[in-house]
Amino acid sequence: MVNLSQTERSRGTAKEYMKYLHERRMEDILHLFAPGALFTVVSNEERAPATGGTKPATKVIPAAKAFVDEFDKWEIVVQRVVAEDDVAFVEASVKGRGPGQKAYTNNYLLRFIVGEDGKIKDFKESMDGYEVEAAAASLQAYYKEHGKI
Repeated sequence: MVNLSQTERSRGTAKEYMKYLHERRMEDILHLFAPGALFTVVSNEERAPATGGTKPATKVIPAAKAFVDEFDKWEIVVQRVVAEDDVAFVEASVKGRGPGQKAYTNNYLLRFIVGEDGKIKDFKESMDGYEVEAAAASLQAYYKEHGKI
């Protein structure tokens, strides 16, 4: 039997996460995670070996903040949020622009396991890690070219 209050709690946490990500409020995202929560990135390891794996959320979120903050413009478009009991899924597209002419586009599927306290206990992110690595390399090249590193 589906626990409706837990389902709504899971859906609410997932929506809050996406709102904070859209607004680049990474410190607020970090507070959504339970102590010891794990963050798994599922990616094509042949194309993007640096992006995959499982780490503590406390290690991943600061790295994500550094990546997200580099863009002049950042937009998250949520297509769908589906939840049942302690699990929520989000399908979303992400777009970033700048500095310069750099553009970043990726599609994400996110899976949240949410505790009764509304905190994320386990998180899984699937996307094209190659696009993340290509955007990071492009940003690095832009800063090098403009004497900022």
